[in-house]
Amino acid sequence: MLALVLGGLPLTVLGADAARQPDNRAHVDRAETARAQARAVAIAEALFSYSSADLPAQRAEIADLITGDLVTQYTDLLDQAEKGVREQQVAFTSKVTHSGVRLLDPGKAEVLLFLTQSSTRPGEAPQSAGAQFVLTLVRGDSGWQQAKGSAIDLLGAR
Repeated sequence: MLALVLGGLPLTVLGADAARQPDNRAHVDRAETARAQARAVAIAEALFSYSSADLPAQRAEIADLITGDLVTQYTDLLDQAEKGVREQQVAFTSKVTHSGVRLLDPGKAEVLLFLTQSSTRPGEAPQSAGAQFVLTLVRGDSGWQQAKGSAIDLLGAR
């Protein structure tokens, strides 16, 4: 008798789980996860790749990629770096080495990004550094966009 009761338990639990739709679809909806991840990678690489020769163009390009608080955060970063970038004729190239969507729902995605940034200056050997951060995206009419209220969450920089 006990075997019959316990034998039916896994089916009940399994049936209850199958009836619930998960809130986080990052591991379920592969196509949408890939789209959100690709957009976050493109934004991150554009944000952190710039040179003394193209700062005005960089500002214009970024204006089309980001909104809200991140515009202020990024503008402050460029303002602080601009003088040194111009004087040293430095160029930064960033490449996302790893990324993963840690949250995906129909309207929001949080993407964890790891990137390597290389800097070059005339007469010096290139240097590299790494960074990791979370970029929050929202689903808009034209696809995934950086969230208006989000800034880059620099992990460990709190």
